[in-house]
Amino acid sequence: MDLNVIDNYKKPQTEGVILRVLIIFFFSIFLVGACGPTNQSRGTSAQLHTQKSQRAANLARNNAIWAQRRGYVVSGMNYEVGVSPDWSYALVAPIGQASFSLGEVETAASAVTGCAATGDSFLYLIGVSQGTRIPISALDKLSGRTRVELTC
Repeated sequence: MDLNVIDNYKKPQTEGVILRVLIIFFFSIFLVGACGPTNQSRGTSAQLHTQKSQRAANLARNNAIWAQRRGYVVSGMNYEVGVSPDWSYALVAPIGQASFSLGEVETAASAVTGCAATGDSFLYLIGVSQGTRIPISALDKLSGRTRVELTC
């Protein structure tokens, strides 16, 4: 038996091991880098802060408009209507009713302002029509009122 063949057989294959270690090392670096904070996540945090600030400003503006609201009777139904200073929208709340329709809210806003009124576009988007009865509880998360766009 040739000893050179046996010696070659017992030598470890270091080239393959080094290559595997390098691949695992670089893959680990990639995973750690991908999981860490990025500039995009910092930007998202700043955007979230801006959105929260804008929402607080909008809420304060709507509360100021609502503080100036007045009660009206339209077609025998009671409504409270607050109009924005630039007359671009109104906040409308049905009073003493179990349900309401977008058509009634639009009619109330039009009667009070003399402008053409269009109800909440989101409700139209999900398939609510002007005559669809909406339970008053749907306004619970909206401070009991809905927004109506005005065109004067």
